Amino acid sequence: MDSLVQVLRPLCLRHFPARPVPTTAEEHLIDFGFQDSTAAANRLSSLFSYAESLPDLPLLLERIVLSAALAPSPDNALVNFDRFLHRADDPASQLRYLLDSPRALDILFKLFVGSQHLTETLLRTPEVLTELTQQRRLADLRSREEFLATSLDAALPHQFLENQLDALRRYHRREILRIAAADTFGLVDLKSATVQLSLLADALTEATWRLICKQANRDTSGFVILAFGKLGGEELNYSSDIDLLFLADQSQPSWLPLAQSLIRALQETTAEGF
Repeated sequence: MDSLVQVLRPLCLRHFPARPVPTTAEEHLIDFGFQDSTAAANRLSSLFSYAESLPDLPLLLERIVLSAALAPSPDNALVNFDRFLHRADDPASQLRYLLDSPRALDILFKLFVGSQHLTETLLRTPEVLTELTQQRRLADLRSREEFLATSLDAALPHQFLENQLDALRRYHRREILRIAAADTFGLVDLKSATVQLSLLADALTEATWRLICKQANRDTSGFVILAFGKLGGEELNYSSDIDLLFLADQSQPSWLPLAQSLIRALQETTAEGF
């Protein structure tokens, strides 16, 4: 804990020069808005286990404390950071990346503050953070055809439908994060964000339908899926349901189980999400 005090003391002196200088790490963290300062101190102190491979760790700790302090709940922000780090395959490399890329740390904490749902999505794939720091790719506006092609490419390496659908779920998760980050940081306007979400949902619905019909060895001609509501109007938000209508050119009972399979595939939650 003494090492943490050595980091926090000059930070406090810079930001609160008129206040009495605290003596413990917990007292320093209270000044930065942490309610459970003991838990926060323990989480920050645990990062010193990476000090040998990260000589500039004190600088990173300062940035983490300041980033968390800007959040409505510094405690929650730090808890999410701790969870993010423990989900990483190589926490030391992730810390090194955050130190070398202050923008990545800024993005990380803004996502923590912006949405717990997006936070949970990021925690499932912490490696996506690297992609979120690439501003040009972040603000990329994709067409429906691009979403469809890249989603099918994601499923291509897998032989079984179950694995193909999980590949689509992973693809969906990454794209939602990309769109949400661009939205959060003002790189796209509201209209562009809702259109991108709609085109993504449209493309994933078709990709799922194609994969189901391919497994059943069925031609997709003679069957149409229409989108109503917010999807039909290209106004989806992050939590919208999609309203679909199925039309067949003739009454074939064999279409019904395929349509039911599509509905199950779209709404079923697996270890890879939905």
